Amino acid sequence: MNRVLDAFWRALAYCLHPRVILWSLLPLALAGGTVLGLGWFLWVDAIDAVRAVCLAGEVMPEKSTYFYPKLADGLVFDLFDGRWS
Repeated sequence: MNRVLDAFWRALAYCLHPRVILWSLLPLALAGGTVLGLGWFLWVDAIDAVRAVCLAGEVMPEKSTYFYPKLADGLVFDLFDGRWS
């Protein structure tokens, strides 16, 4: 039992080492920076597209986030409705 506790404390000390924590957070920081960078550069194009639709007198679709094919999530939520139990 003493060896297990010793291994546990060594592993805990290793995981809490600042270098390990920084290397673990590096992919998250890179992904976040990439998303923020793309959002910064693409924001103007998105605003210009919406402005062009508005100035042309057209109407935006009722649901602009429509995509096809739809996921079959209704089947999953229908099971929780209670009719199938």
